[in-house]
Amino acid sequence: MIVKIALILLLSGSVAAQFTACGPVTAITTNNAALTASYEFGTETGRDAIRFSITNTGTGTFWGALGFRATGVDGNMANIHPIGWDSTGSAVQDMQLINGFPGGTPPPLEADPTRDVTTESFMSSGGTVTATFWRLLDTGDAANDMVLAAGNFIIVTATGANDLATMQNHGPTGRAKEPITFVACPTTAVPTAVPTAVPTAVPTAVPTAVPTAVPTAVPTAVPTAVPTAVPTAVPTAVPTASPTAFVPCGPVTAITTNNAALTASYEFGTNGGQDAIRFSITNTGTGTFWGALGFRATGVDGNMANIHPIGWDSTGSAVQDMQLINGFPGGTPPPLEADPTRDVTT
Repeated sequence: MIVKIALILLLSGSVAAQFTACGPVTAITTNNAALTASYEFGTETGRDAIRFSITNTGTGTFWGALGFRATGVDGNMANIHPIGWDSTGSAVQDMQLINGFPGGTPPPLEADPTRDVTTESFMSSGGTVTATFWRLLDTGDAANDMVLAAGNFIIVTATGANDLATMQNHGPTGRAKEPITFVACPTTAVPTAVPTAVPTAVPTAVPTAVPTAVPTAVPTAVPTAVPTAVPTAVPTAVPTASPTAFVPCGPVTAITTNNAALTASYEFGTNGGQDAIRFSITNTGTGTFWGALGFRATGVDGNMANIHPIGWDSTGSAVQDMQLINGFPGGTPPPLEADPTRDVTT
């Protein structure tokens, strides 16, 4: 029996980008049993950020969204800067400014080209979407992303039928809005001055006498024999490579594989001063079987499109760094040619 397993791990941006929470997790009132959501404030490399966690349920194909709107702006869906998702996707989407459903028809929701939202996790299975994602309070993209500050915005949530591209109006029971409790993360104090005091005096005392005693005798004993043994061999082995060591700097996080035959986890760290990520896997099966995990850019459609995989099988002695693949055309697996640069360390 051959067990075929494919695991896609979604990474967004640089591996160095990591959200660090500094405030409590606060529930968002959605007024809809199909959508629960919460937020917390934190930082990413010293910049203020906000992280959201959502669980959205539905039947068939459905969408959900939360957005930011300036306080004092009238209209339930006017001037919203939204972040959306649907049950057919693999990540949340950073969307451009929208202005409601003119004429009862959803507006075209064009993806924000700068993509200033990072998806930490996303799962769509059995009529339930769960996701965790974050964005900076000031993304530097004012044309598409509202700058979030204390007291200047509210959160709007909604969910409805169809996907993001063809969404149906959520109706009066599918939406909610509420102010947000802002938490400012502490900043690291920087010294404002450097001590400038300089010594005002230099010691001037000089010794008044110099010792004049001279040794009266010099040892004259001479060794009577010199060792003559010479090593008969010199080690000639030369190390062929310098050892590389992964130094972890983050927690070990489990990966949801949806398969009892494969468990996996990851953690971030460094190697030789460069950012890195380490994986641990356990894969069981009968006969000969294989497994893999891969990386794909967020926002790319298709379960197996444009995957950069790392694979292994029960006959090998190490994991394999593979080249880009694009699914199983015609139901036949593509030839998986080994990546000549081999950038994965087992």
